[in-house]
Amino acid sequence: MTTFCFIRHGQDDTREAGTGIYRDQGHDMLTLSPKGIAQVNEAAKDPRLAGADLILTSPFGRAMHTAAILSKTLQVDLKVETNIHEWRADRELRWVPKTEDAEASFREMNALGGIDTPDRKYNWETADMVRARVNGVLEKYTHLKKVIVVTHGTLTQLFLGVAHPGNAEIFEYQTETPLLFTVDLQDYNPNGKRYYRPSARAIIRRGEEVALIYSRKNDYYKIPGGGIDPGEDQHTALIRETKEEAGLTVIPESIRSFGRVTRIQKGTEAEDEVFIQENFYFTCEAEEGAVAPALTEKEQAQDFVPAFATPAHAAEVNLTHPHGPDAKPAMIEREARVLELISKSPV
Repeated sequence: MTTFCFIRHGQDDTREAGTGIYRDQGHDMLTLSPKGIAQVNEAAKDPRLAGADLILTSPFGRAMHTAAILSKTLQVDLKVETNIHEWRADRELRWVPKTEDAEASFREMNALGGIDTPDRKYNWETADMVRARVNGVLEKYTHLKKVIVVTHGTLTQLFLGVAHPGNAEIFEYQTETPLLFTVDLQDYNPNGKRYYRPSARAIIRRGEEVALIYSRKNDYYKIPGGGIDPGEDQHTALIRETKEEAGLTVIPESIRSFGRVTRIQKGTEAEDEVFIQENFYFTCEAEEGAVAPALTEKEQAQDFVPAFATPAHAAEVNLTHPHGPDAKPAMIEREARVLELISKSPV
Protein backbone atom coordinates (compact mmCIF):
# COMPACT_ATOMS: atom_id res chain seq x y z
CA MET A 1 0.00 0.00 0.00
CA THR A 2 1.25 3.47 -0.88
CA THR A 3 0.41 6.56 1.14
CA PHE A 4 0.24 9.76 -0.90
CA CYS A 5 0.45 12.91 1.24
CA PHE A 6 -1.23 15.69 -0.71
CA ILE A 7 -0.14 19.16 0.37
CA ARG A 8 -1.37 22.38 -1.13
CA HIS A 9 1.33 24.94 -1.91
CA GLY A 10 1.99 27.83 0.46
CA GLN A 11 0.57 31.30 -0.12
CA ASP A 12 1.82 32.73 -3.40
CA ASP A 13 3.42 36.15 -3.72
CA THR A 14 1.08 38.21 -5.90
CA ARG A 15 2.86 41.54 -5.57
CA GLU A 16 4.15 41.30 -9.15
CA ALA A 17 1.12 39.52 -10.61
CA GLY A 18 0.13 40.93 -13.98
CA THR A 19 3.50 42.60 -14.56
CA GLY A 20 6.57 41.59 -16.55
CA ILE A 21 6.90 37.84 -17.04
CA TYR A 22 3.99 37.33 -14.62
CA ARG A 23 1.41 38.61 -17.12
CA ASP A 24 -1.22 36.25 -18.52
CA GLN A 25 -0.15 32.60 -18.21
CA GLY A 26 3.04 33.81 -16.55
CA HIS A 27 0.87 34.14 -13.44
CA ASP A 28 1.52 30.43 -12.88
CA MET A 29 5.23 31.18 -12.43
CA LEU A 30 4.62 33.12 -9.21
CA THR A 31 6.51 31.76 -6.21
CA LEU A 32 5.77 31.97 -2.47
CA SER A 33 5.32 35.00 -0.30
CA PRO A 34 7.22 35.27 3.01
CA LYS A 35 4.04 34.03 4.71
CA GLY A 36 3.85 31.11 2.27
CA ILE A 37 7.45 30.14 3.02
CA ALA A 38 6.67 30.16 6.75
CA GLN A 39 3.58 28.01 6.15
CA VAL A 40 5.62 25.38 4.32
CA ASN A 41 8.41 25.39 6.91
CA GLU A 42 5.80 24.70 9.56
CA ALA A 43 4.15 21.96 7.48
CA ALA A 44 7.55 20.24 7.06
CA LYS A 45 7.41 19.42 10.79
CA ASP A 46 4.20 17.43 10.36
CA PRO A 47 4.88 13.75 11.22
CA ARG A 48 2.70 12.64 8.31
CA LEU A 49 5.44 13.76 5.91
CA ALA A 50 8.23 11.92 7.73
CA GLY A 51 9.80 8.96 5.96
CA ALA A 52 8.68 9.89 2.46
CA ASP A 53 10.46 8.18 -0.44
CA LEU A 54 9.84 10.91 -2.99
CA ILE A 55 8.25 14.33 -3.52
CA LEU A 56 6.15 14.94 -6.64
CA THR A 57 5.35 18.50 -7.60
CA SER A 58 3.20 20.41 -10.04
CA PRO A 59 5.26 22.49 -12.50
CA PHE A 60 3.68 25.77 -11.32
CA GLY A 61 6.03 28.15 -9.53
CA ARG A 62 4.20 28.20 -6.18
CA ALA A 63 4.17 24.39 -6.05
CA MET A 64 7.80 23.98 -7.09
CA HIS A 65 8.89 26.54 -4.46
CA THR A 66 6.93 24.58 -1.85
CA ALA A 67 8.46 21.28 -3.00
CA ALA A 68 11.98 22.72 -2.94
CA ILE A 69 11.59 23.77 0.70
CA LEU A 70 10.21 20.34 1.66
CA SER A 71 12.95 18.56 -0.28
CA LYS A 72 15.70 20.50 1.48
CA THR A 73 14.16 20.17 4.94
CA LEU A 74 13.16 16.50 4.69
CA GLN A 75 16.16 15.45 2.57
CA VAL A 76 13.91 13.79 0.00
CA ASP A 77 14.36 13.89 -3.77
CA LEU A 78 11.71 15.68 -5.83
CA LYS A 79 10.35 15.12 -9.30
CA VAL A 80 8.15 17.36 -11.45
CA GLU A 81 4.96 15.74 -12.79
CA THR A 82 3.10 17.95 -15.26
CA ASN A 83 -0.29 16.28 -14.81
CA ILE A 84 -0.71 17.31 -11.18
CA HIS A 85 -1.10 20.93 -12.28
CA GLU A 86 -4.06 22.93 -11.02
CA TRP A 87 -7.62 22.50 -12.30
CA ARG A 88 -8.16 24.44 -15.50
CA ALA A 89 -11.08 26.71 -16.34
CA ASP A 90 -10.81 25.47 -19.93
CA ARG A 91 -10.59 21.71 -20.45
CA GLU A 92 -8.62 22.19 -23.68
CA LEU A 93 -5.94 23.79 -21.46
CA ARG A 94 -6.18 27.13 -23.21
CA TRP A 95 -5.26 30.07 -21.01
CA VAL A 96 -8.24 31.75 -19.36
CA PRO A 97 -7.23 35.13 -17.92
CA LYS A 98 -8.08 36.07 -14.35
CA THR A 99 -11.27 37.69 -15.50
CA GLU A 100 -14.96 37.49 -14.73
CA ASP A 101 -15.27 34.52 -17.12
CA ALA A 102 -12.62 32.55 -15.23
CA GLU A 103 -14.34 33.22 -11.91
CA ALA A 104 -17.73 32.35 -13.39
CA SER A 105 -16.31 29.09 -14.74
CA PHE A 106 -15.00 28.22 -11.28
CA ARG A 107 -18.31 29.07 -9.62
CA GLU A 108 -20.26 26.98 -12.13
CA MET A 109 -17.93 24.01 -11.66
CA ASN A 110 -18.34 24.21 -7.88
CA ALA A 111 -22.11 24.54 -8.12
CA LEU A 112 -22.24 21.38 -10.26
CA GLY A 113 -19.79 19.48 -8.07
CA GLY A 114 -17.36 19.11 -10.96
CA ILE A 115 -19.89 16.95 -12.86
CA ASP A 116 -20.40 17.57 -16.56
CA THR A 117 -23.94 18.49 -17.58
CA PRO A 118 -25.46 19.39 -20.98
CA ASP A 119 -26.56 22.80 -19.77
CA ARG A 120 -23.19 24.01 -18.45
CA LYS A 121 -22.11 27.33 -19.92
CA TYR A 122 -18.34 27.05 -19.56
CA ASN A 123 -15.88 24.47 -20.88
CA TRP A 124 -14.17 23.70 -17.56
CA GLU A 125 -12.24 20.58 -16.61
CA THR A 126 -14.51 18.04 -14.88
CA ALA A 127 -13.75 16.13 -11.69
CA ASP A 128 -13.49 12.90 -13.70
CA MET A 129 -10.90 14.51 -15.97
CA VAL A 130 -8.87 15.62 -12.95
CA ARG A 131 -9.06 12.15 -11.36
CA ALA A 132 -7.97 10.46 -14.58
CA ARG A 133 -4.86 12.57 -15.04
CA VAL A 134 -3.88 12.43 -11.36
CA ASN A 135 -4.39 8.66 -11.14
CA GLY A 136 -2.23 8.31 -14.24
CA VAL A 137 0.59 9.93 -12.27
CA LEU A 138 0.06 8.15 -8.95
CA GLU A 139 -0.03 4.63 -10.34
CA LYS A 140 3.57 5.07 -11.50
CA TYR A 141 4.71 5.24 -7.86
CA THR A 142 2.73 2.49 -6.13
CA HIS A 143 5.96 0.53 -5.63
CA LEU A 144 6.94 3.16 -3.03
CA LYS A 145 5.67 3.34 0.56
CA LYS A 146 5.10 7.08 0.95
CA VAL A 147 5.03 9.91 -1.60
CA ILE A 148 4.45 13.63 -0.97
CA VAL A 149 2.34 15.27 -3.68
CA VAL A 150 2.72 19.07 -3.84
CA THR A 151 -0.21 20.42 -5.78
CA HIS A 152 -3.13 22.84 -5.70
CA GLY A 153 -6.37 23.59 -3.90
CA THR A 154 -9.01 22.87 -6.51
CA LEU A 155 -7.22 19.75 -7.76
CA THR A 156 -7.08 18.41 -4.18
CA GLN A 157 -10.73 19.31 -3.66
CA LEU A 158 -11.87 17.46 -6.79
CA PHE A 159 -9.54 14.47 -6.53
CA LEU A 160 -10.01 13.72 -2.82
CA GLY A 161 -13.55 15.03 -2.43
CA VAL A 162 -12.60 17.36 0.43
CA ALA A 163 -13.38 21.00 1.18
CA HIS A 164 -11.08 23.45 -0.59
CA PRO A 165 -7.84 23.19 1.43
CA GLY A 166 -5.93 26.01 3.02
CA ASN A 167 -2.32 26.80 2.11
CA ALA A 168 0.09 24.02 3.14
CA GLU A 169 -2.80 21.86 4.38
CA ILE A 170 -2.06 18.11 4.24
CA PHE A 171 -4.34 15.19 3.34
CA GLU A 172 -3.38 11.51 3.28
CA TYR A 173 -4.60 9.27 0.47
CA GLN A 174 -3.85 5.56 0.27
CA THR A 175 -3.95 3.42 -2.81
CA GLU A 176 -3.05 -0.16 -3.55
CA THR A 177 -2.59 -1.93 -6.85
CA PRO A 178 -4.76 -5.09 -6.64
CA LEU A 179 -2.79 -8.13 -5.48
CA LEU A 180 -3.43 -10.92 -8.00
CA PHE A 181 -1.65 -13.63 -5.99
CA THR A 182 1.59 -14.42 -4.12
CA VAL A 183 4.26 -16.98 -5.02
CA ASP A 184 6.08 -17.87 -1.78
CA LEU A 185 8.65 -20.67 -1.99
CA GLN A 186 9.28 -20.60 1.78
CA ASP A 187 12.86 -21.71 1.15
CA TYR A 188 14.46 -18.85 3.08
CA ASN A 189 15.36 -17.81 6.60
CA PRO A 190 12.40 -15.64 7.71
CA ASN A 191 14.80 -13.59 9.84
CA GLY A 192 17.19 -13.01 6.95
CA LYS A 193 18.02 -9.70 5.31
CA ARG A 194 15.35 -8.66 2.81
CA TYR A 195 16.24 -7.55 -0.69
CA TYR A 196 13.46 -5.80 -2.63
CA ARG A 197 13.44 -5.64 -6.43
CA PRO A 198 10.23 -4.23 -8.02
CA SER A 199 9.52 -4.84 -11.70
CA ALA A 200 7.13 -3.57 -14.37
CA ARG A 201 5.64 -5.81 -17.11
CA ALA A 202 3.62 -5.04 -20.26
CA ILE A 203 0.46 -6.83 -21.38
CA ILE A 204 0.13 -5.89 -25.06
CA ARG A 205 -2.77 -7.46 -26.95
CA ARG A 206 -2.91 -7.99 -30.70
CA GLY A 207 -6.27 -9.59 -31.38
CA GLU A 208 -6.44 -12.87 -29.44
CA GLU A 209 -2.68 -12.92 -28.85
CA VAL A 210 -0.35 -11.03 -26.52
CA ALA A 211 3.25 -9.94 -26.94
CA LEU A 212 5.60 -12.34 -25.15
CA ILE A 213 9.24 -13.31 -24.79
CA TYR A 214 9.98 -16.96 -25.56
CA SER A 215 13.02 -18.88 -24.27
CA ARG A 216 14.13 -21.23 -27.03
CA LYS A 217 16.64 -22.75 -24.63
CA ASN A 218 14.23 -23.62 -21.81
CA ASP A 219 10.85 -23.65 -23.60
CA TYR A 220 8.80 -21.13 -21.64
CA TYR A 221 7.09 -17.78 -22.16
CA LYS A 222 7.39 -14.60 -20.13
CA ILE A 223 5.64 -11.25 -20.31
CA PRO A 224 7.94 -8.42 -21.48
CA GLY A 225 9.35 -6.33 -18.66
CA GLY A 226 11.91 -6.25 -15.91
CA GLY A 227 13.34 -4.52 -12.91
CA ILE A 228 12.65 -0.90 -11.99
CA ASP A 229 16.00 0.85 -11.71
CA PRO A 230 16.74 3.35 -8.91
CA GLY A 231 15.21 6.72 -9.80
CA GLU A 232 12.78 5.21 -12.32
CA ASP A 233 9.01 5.21 -12.00
CA GLN A 234 6.96 2.18 -13.07
CA HIS A 235 5.89 3.57 -16.44
CA THR A 236 9.43 4.59 -17.44
CA ALA A 237 10.75 1.14 -16.54
CA LEU A 238 7.88 -0.52 -18.40
CA ILE A 239 8.59 1.44 -21.59
CA ARG A 240 12.35 0.85 -21.39
CA GLU A 241 12.17 -2.87 -20.60
CA THR A 242 9.55 -3.59 -23.26
CA LYS A 243 11.67 -1.98 -25.96
CA GLU A 244 14.83 -3.73 -24.75
CA GLU A 245 13.24 -7.20 -24.60
CA ALA A 246 10.51 -7.17 -27.24
CA GLY A 247 11.56 -4.29 -29.49
CA LEU A 248 8.13 -2.71 -29.03
CA THR A 249 7.49 0.96 -28.29
CA VAL A 250 4.80 1.37 -25.64
CA ILE A 251 2.37 4.28 -26.07
CA PRO A 252 2.59 6.04 -22.67
CA GLU A 253 -1.01 7.31 -22.68
CA SER A 254 -2.33 3.75 -23.04
CA ILE A 255 -0.78 2.36 -19.84
CA ARG A 256 -3.31 1.03 -17.29
CA SER A 257 -2.75 -1.00 -14.13
CA PHE A 258 -3.69 -4.70 -14.31
CA GLY A 259 -2.43 -5.87 -10.90
CA ARG A 260 0.63 -7.02 -9.01
CA VAL A 261 2.17 -10.33 -8.01
CA THR A 262 4.50 -10.82 -5.05
CA ARG A 263 7.29 -13.39 -5.36
CA ILE A 264 9.25 -14.39 -2.24
CA GLN A 265 12.17 -16.82 -2.21
CA LYS A 266 15.72 -17.37 -1.04
CA GLY A 267 18.10 -14.80 -2.48
CA THR A 268 21.27 -15.58 -4.40
CA GLU A 269 23.59 -12.83 -3.16
CA ALA A 270 23.97 -13.92 0.47
CA GLU A 271 23.23 -17.02 2.54
CA ASP A 272 20.47 -15.43 4.62
CA GLU A 273 19.02 -13.13 1.92
CA VAL A 274 15.27 -13.07 1.30
CA PHE A 275 14.40 -11.97 -2.24
CA ILE A 276 11.08 -10.11 -2.44
CA GLN A 277 9.84 -8.94 -5.82
CA GLU A 278 6.71 -6.91 -6.45
CA ASN A 279 5.81 -7.44 -10.11
CA PHE A 280 3.54 -4.71 -11.47
CA TYR A 281 1.59 -5.67 -14.59
CA PHE A 282 0.11 -3.08 -16.95
CA THR A 283 -2.09 -3.35 -19.99
CA CYS A 284 -0.93 -1.05 -22.77
CA GLU A 285 -0.68 -0.53 -26.49
CA ALA A 286 2.42 -0.38 -28.67
CA GLU A 287 3.26 1.40 -31.87
CA GLU A 288 3.21 -0.60 -35.09
CA GLY A 289 6.49 -2.16 -36.07
CA ALA A 290 9.41 -3.23 -33.93
CA VAL A 291 13.11 -2.61 -33.46
CA ALA A 292 15.80 -5.14 -32.66
CA PRO A 293 15.80 -6.12 -28.96
CA ALA A 294 18.78 -5.13 -26.81
CA LEU A 295 19.16 -8.17 -24.56
CA THR A 296 21.47 -8.52 -21.57
CA GLU A 297 23.97 -11.39 -21.38
CA LYS A 298 21.64 -13.31 -19.06
CA GLU A 299 18.75 -12.83 -21.46
CA GLN A 300 20.88 -13.91 -24.40
CA ALA A 301 21.85 -17.04 -22.44
CA GLN A 302 18.15 -17.92 -22.25
CA ASP A 303 17.95 -17.48 -26.07
CA PHE A 304 15.04 -15.06 -25.74
CA VAL A 305 13.08 -14.08 -28.85
CA PRO A 306 9.98 -11.87 -29.18
CA ALA A 307 6.79 -13.81 -29.90
CA PHE A 308 3.03 -13.52 -30.04
CA ALA A 309 0.79 -16.28 -28.68
CA THR A 310 -2.57 -16.68 -27.02
CA PRO A 311 -2.37 -16.42 -23.22
CA ALA A 312 -3.94 -19.87 -22.85
CA HIS A 313 -1.32 -21.53 -25.08
CA ALA A 314 1.59 -19.77 -23.38
CA ALA A 315 0.26 -20.72 -19.92
CA GLU A 316 -0.08 -24.36 -21.00
CA VAL A 317 3.52 -24.44 -22.25
CA ASN A 318 4.79 -23.02 -18.97
CA LEU A 319 2.76 -25.43 -16.83
CA THR A 320 3.14 -28.68 -18.79
CA HIS A 321 6.39 -28.63 -20.77
CA PRO A 322 9.72 -29.66 -19.22
CA HIS A 323 12.17 -26.80 -18.73
CA GLY A 324 15.95 -26.73 -18.50
CA PRO A 325 17.97 -26.94 -15.25
CA ASP A 326 18.80 -23.22 -15.27
CA ALA A 327 15.15 -22.13 -15.67
CA LYS A 328 13.47 -20.38 -12.73
CA PRO A 329 10.37 -22.42 -11.73
CA ALA A 330 8.87 -19.69 -9.51
CA MET A 331 9.07 -17.12 -12.31
CA ILE A 332 7.66 -19.56 -14.89
CA GLU A 333 4.75 -20.42 -12.57
CA ARG A 334 4.10 -16.75 -11.89
CA GLU A 335 3.90 -15.93 -15.58
CA ALA A 336 1.65 -18.92 -16.27
CA ARG A 337 -0.83 -17.83 -13.60
CA VAL A 338 -0.87 -14.24 -14.89
CA LEU A 339 -1.38 -15.51 -18.43
CA GLU A 340 -4.36 -17.55 -17.23
CA LEU A 341 -5.84 -14.40 -15.69
CA ILE A 342 -5.26 -12.50 -18.92
CA SER A 343 -7.03 -15.23 -20.92
CA LYS A 344 -10.10 -14.81 -18.71
CA SER A 345 -10.12 -11.01 -18.77
CA PRO A 346 -12.13 -9.10 -21.38
CA VAL A 347 -10.28 -7.94 -24.47
